[in-house]
Amino acid sequence: VFQTVSFKFESGISFSSEMKGKEKGKERLLERGNEEGLEMENKSKSSLQDKLESWEGVESVSFGCEEEGDRILRIRFKRGESSIRKLAESLESLGFKDVKLANGEDSQHKLEAFQRKEEREHWWKLFRRSLAFAIPVFFISMIAMWIPPLHSILSFKIVRGLTLESILLFVLSTPVQFWLGKSFYVSSYASLRHKRANMDVLIAIGTSAAYFYSTFLVFNSILDPKMHVMTLFYETSVILIAFVHLGRYLENLAKGKTSEAVTKLLDLAPRSALLIETDSEGQTKERNVPLERIEEGDVIRVLPGSKIPVDGTVVSGSSKVDESMLTGESLPLSKSQGDSVVAGTLNTFGSITVRTEKTGENSTLGRIVELMEKAQSSKAPVQRLADSISGGFVPFVVVISAITLFVWSLIPGSSFENALWRSISVLVIACPCALGLAVPTAIMVGSGIGASFGVLIKDAQSLERAHKISALFFDKTGTLTEGKPCVTDLLLLSTLSRGEKG
Repeated sequence: VFQTVSFKFESGISFSSEMKGKEKGKERLLERGNEEGLEMENKSKSSLQDKLESWEGVESVSFGCEEEGDRILRIRFKRGESSIRKLAESLESLGFKDVKLANGEDSQHKLEAFQRKEEREHWWKLFRRSLAFAIPVFFISMIAMWIPPLHSILSFKIVRGLTLESILLFVLSTPVQFWLGKSFYVSSYASLRHKRANMDVLIAIGTSAAYFYSTFLVFNSILDPKMHVMTLFYETSVILIAFVHLGRYLENLAKGKTSEAVTKLLDLAPRSALLIETDSEGQTKERNVPLERIEEGDVIRVLPGSKIPVDGTVVSGSSKVDESMLTGESLPLSKSQGDSVVAGTLNTFGSITVRTEKTGENSTLGRIVELMEKAQSSKAPVQRLADSISGGFVPFVVVISAITLFVWSLIPGSSFENALWRSISVLVIACPCALGLAVPTAIMVGSGIGASFGVLIKDAQSLERAHKISALFFDKTGTLTEGKPCVTDLLLLSTLSRGEKG
């Protein structure tokens, strides 16, 4: 039976061929340190491929690359003659650095995904950058005018009606609008292509209206020497983009915290396992290997006080295992030869050897995490209703904003700048619409809190229907407890003297 496995590694290596004298065709491994690229000439790549394909059990080898910059090596091998662990260790012996499985996320990657680490870092970086522009823009627009010496400097005309203030605001606002705010334009375009309008459309329209109108006034002041720009809206677009970045950061931070129960489940599995191997001479040895390299049939040792890394069967030894994370039962259960154990449970005091049956996503802990993933990403019927309302809400807001602009432009004594300011206000106030965020956030909070109490919710529809529950039935032997001992009765024995045994 053949199996294909993909490995990823960060540091680049390449083979070069020495073409001198007797060493012609001899391969020399070059380590490229921290250089990100894996740049191989066709001849060098071919020689590396030939070397890997010469390994026992390997049928074919191919190279690839991921968007994140990780290099991918795909190997098709025959099970029984080779294994994932053997291939990974052989690659490391050749000089490949940080070799990991590429087909499937390990628990650490899933942990970071649930905590929304990448999203938080992304939006926090954008907020810091946009804030670096927003502070000087706000100061120039709102504060500098009240400082006479500074105001006179900023009011200095450079070209016709163009002032130093206008140039500074234009230069500081443009990067925010088109560099830091690029994601709003991209999201709006994708949304409109599918004939839908999301909240980013409101942000893009509102900030663009403020920016382009201000830019028009700035360049018009160059054409008209008598014109002096009094009202610019650059601070509106810059500050709005900065606050939206902050809002997205806080949103992902909150969602990451609501998944705390799931991250605790993921953290139950250890990162490595103590593998027992037997060499050709019959000698056994033990060594720590990454958990992702443990395969079905491997025998591992679980020491006292450590967590069991895989689902399997006890081969030798006896112990008591705390399975409260799975069953809620506070008392450890006795385990001996032939008994099954579950990944993530705690081996309390005895050393046992376990034959691996299921690992990673196939283990009981992996299936629980998968269930939580589906529950938090599923849509409840009320959420589908909210999505449909949100789809019509955005065009409605745009129409109201246009009507506001038109009506206030016709009112006697009201300037166009005043009308535009009120029109943009309508768009800005409507941006943080709760319809698109409330339901999915509630689902994440509900499923996360449920998991923290040991209640796993199958999907969002089940959570929505939970309010109709009138009776609960427990399939459990013995007495239902909270898993914590407590004092129930206090008896005073006056006839028992000190020193006597009761």
